Amino acid sequence: MGAEKKFRKVTVEGPDGQRFDADVPCETLLSELAADFFANRGWPAQDAQGRGQRAVVELVNPHNPDQTVRLIGNMNVCKANLKDGDTLRVLPESRA
Repeated sequence: MGAEKKFRKVTVEGPDGQRFDADVPCETLLSELAADFFANRGWPAQDAQGRGQRAVVELVNPHNPDQTVRLIGNMNVCKANLKDGDTLRVLPESRA
């Protein structure tokens, strides 16, 4: 039995449809992945009320990109059962 991989090769997609490939360590929390993505894109870290900008991380269905599953931000990449080749859509959370 071989050692389990310590990272996942995923594609991260923003709301504008731009896609970026990433090798993400297993212990990375999805919320950390989203924060790094926001910082990399130059998006604000705070919302209009001065609170930390919340993000949504969704797993995209490879057969139907309009179908997604929202993931829990405090889960790490491997506990969220992400697999190599998965696409994650990262969006600022909308509040009503």
